[in-house]
Amino acid sequence: MITRQDFFKAVEVELDKARAKHGVNHWGRHEFHSILQEEYEEVWDDIKANAPAKQLNKEIIQVVAVCLHYLETGDRTRGEHPPLDME
Repeated sequence: MITRQDFFKAVEVELDKARAKHGVNHWGRHEFHSILQEEYEEVWDDIKANAPAKQLNKEIIQVVAVCLHYLETGDRTRGEHPPLDME
């Protein structure tokens, strides 16, 4: 079983790896959508192919890392994101 702590650590590792490779770019909403869609489609492809859970987990972690990157870096055309409303 994957714990929440292990999952978020894996997301952090993936995000650090992606930033080391691609830099810390600010995306606009359309760029974010395109990148997120590409990652989601990889998840869907693995589901359709009945890929091993380890591979599917890797793709899911990449989806979350893309979302976190967008939230942390702000929007290239709209500026920083407001603080999260945790209500």
